[in-house]
Amino acid sequence: MESDNIEAHPHETPTLVLGFLEAGTSPNDAVTGLVRHALRIADGFLPDLVDLREQLDDERAEETPEPQPRTLRPARPRSSRPPP
Repeated sequence: MESDNIEAHPHETPTLVLGFLEAGTSPNDAVTGLVRHALRIADGFLPDLVDLREQLDDERAEETPEPQPRTLRPARPRSSRPPP
């Protein structure tokens, strides 16, 4: 049954729709624009590859933890004497 394959939408989609509505886009235009975009991607066409790359880079940066400073131990002076 087709309804068994329905998955939850991530929170980004409703947030994006709300952003369109705040900007004055009609509800119909907001949703149909997203559906049109999804259909183009399903057909193998990426409308804005540069924007997609930036989004992926932003997400990767959020997932990558900030490097933590390492505590360095002072180097021991080397002895000029040969080992016994």
